[in-house]
Amino acid sequence: MIEKEIIKIIEEELETVLNEKAKQKRFKKDACYYKVRSKFSVWPSKHATRELLKCRRLGAKNWKRGKNHE
Repeated sequence: MIEKEIIKIIEEELETVLNEKAKQKRFKKDACYYKVRSKFSVWPSKHATRELLKCRRLGAKNWKRGKNHE
């Protein structure tokens, strides 16, 4: 009887820990994500993804500025 209760408590604790780890692994959206997302009506798309990668490479402040924008 006690063993079943202990196993149940351990399973609940394990589930709680796994849920917390899953929350931590979620994608964190950065400034580039919001900038590029606002420019494209279709998301995700090949072109939007390419622009997102360019923005992350150049930085959000420099995206679409100067000679580095291809």
